[in-house]
Amino acid sequence: MIIDSHAHFSDKAVLIYDPSLRRVIETMDRMGVDYMIQSLGRSLGPNDRPDFDGFVEECDQIFEQSNKRIYSYFVYNPFCIDFCLKLIEDNHNDPAFVGIKIHPADNNCYADDERYRPIYETAKKYGLPILSHTWALTSNPKQKFSVPERFERFLEEYPEVNFIFGHSGGRVEGIKTAVEIGTRHKNAYYDIAGDIYDRRLIEYIAGHVGADHLLFGSDVPWFDPASQMGMVLGADLTTEEKALILGENASKLFNIK
Repeated sequence: MIIDSHAHFSDKAVLIYDPSLRRVIETMDRMGVDYMIQSLGRSLGPNDRPDFDGFVEECDQIFEQSNKRIYSYFVYNPFCIDFCLKLIEDNHNDPAFVGIKIHPADNNCYADDERYRPIYETAKKYGLPILSHTWALTSNPKQKFSVPERFERFLEEYPEVNFIFGHSGGRVEGIKTAVEIGTRHKNAYYDIAGDIYDRRLIEYIAGHVGADHLLFGSDVPWFDPASQMGMVLGADLTTEEKALILGENASKLFNIK
């Protein structure tokens, strides 16, 4: 089984790419991806203009029209707390939703801000994993909101909540910090979505936190999943470890069978 645990539906792709549902399914079939978990790009931010109009309906439509192959994350915005929590409360039994996505960098809200506490409480209540954009401090100033060290507070306070470092920390220093955190907190997981192509990256993360804490992700529609899949298939790991990363870990984490 192969599960792409980090994707989006968005009309703002970096590359020339058709982000339609038809094209995404064709890409999944080409790469042998059985399931995908996406978050709607329009709902992620910025904090003053999140678009939640028809959010549940669109995610349900994606789920049904993909023959129940494309699941979704709820999206939490720390400036729309009551609205987002009610949306999750009202729809947590909807089979189309299997997790929660946060994006502190897009929301301009530090990841250890108290405004994120309600979503950890909600994730604990409903047994939903949280995926967040995480990145090292780079020339992009907004990444300061999502540096990996800012997540450790809530990982420690909510050990029952499985947390995924999206992009595994993004760049070398961020990856090192995220992995160090994972050696202290067994509820920390990592995905390899995005443009993180450091040599022996897969071996490095798996060697420190275990292949059972690493997830395949692509960041479709910004990137073709062939890049990340090639990293896993070409890694110096056992066949069993590669199977964990490509899908078995996500199957267990998100209860996708």
